[in-house]
Amino acid sequence: MAIKAIKTGLLIAPFILVINHDFYSISRVKDASFFPILNKYLETSTSFIEDDYVLVKILGDNYKPKSIKDKLVRVITPDYRRVYRKVECIEGEWCPSPGGFVFVQSGHAWVSGSDTPSHAVPLATIEGTVEAIVWPLDRVQIIQNPIIDLTNPK
Repeated sequence: MAIKAIKTGLLIAPFILVINHDFYSISRVKDASFFPILNKYLETSTSFIEDDYVLVKILGDNYKPKSIKDKLVRVITPDYRRVYRKVECIEGEWCPSPGGFVFVQSGHAWVSGSDTPSHAVPLATIEGTVEAIVWPLDRVQIIQNPIIDLTNPK
């Protein structure tokens, strides 16, 4: 019986790895990159069990930048951390900022987060869109459009 289970596991494992790498990924949210939507209980979170885990839909090589506008995305920072931001504007658009309006250059997106001011990031650093919170179980929910006003969560 155990040998049959091992054989079945070895047959299924490559498919799970491909799905996890190329289509969907479950990712841990370790910091306040989009508080209070992610890591709502950040001040009491001390371990990996208390952190949020999200389902991220990996973007293909030929995705349309307009498809990520107003969505919560996972971004790779220059020091290779994964952070979560909301895409406010995409290339070729004027975006409001504290100092007036900013024109978003080609190949970039204007993102906002709760722990950093709004800024431009290259589209190549955007890995995927956050589809749902999958852990902890009391916070499981589908993310359709993040809360726009981070200071007044609903």
